[in-house]
Amino acid sequence: MTRAARDVLADCRLALEMLQDEAAPGRWRVHWAGAVALLRAVGHVLLNVDQSADPAVARAGKAAHRRWKSNDPAHLIYRDFIEDERNNILKEYRSKVHPLDTVDVAVRLTLQNPETGEIRYIDQVMPLDENLFREAAPEMTGQFLTLM
Repeated sequence: MTRAARDVLADCRLALEMLQDEAAPGRWRVHWAGAVALLRAVGHVLLNVDQSADPAVARAGKAAHRRWKSNDPAHLIYRDFIEDERNNILKEYRSKVHPLDTVDVAVRLTLQNPETGEIRYIDQVMPLDENLFREAAPEMTGQFLTLM
């Protein structure tokens, strides 16, 4: 059973809701720090709390942790975001993310000619129209969030 880790994961979902609803940059930053710490706590709780109750959970948790720490590109979110951002915040109180930063997103448009079926791609860089976690407050119009 992974009850404790599931409780932390539920709190991660609540933290996301709080981030989405928060308009004040200072309060958002506090919610962000808490959310990142919770994300990292899921793995720690799985390994240090839930595994003690069930040997099968211990094996699965250790195997998952090895995969997350590996060089597998599928687990970049753990290494380059969850672990790295948690370390930045909790060890140095700095972050790669700020609610007033801007971000441009690379977009590939796929166009298909309805008569010939010919496909054409158009690559563009476009700014986001709103913060990734919440709608922009009126005084923050034109400001966006950088994830990495």
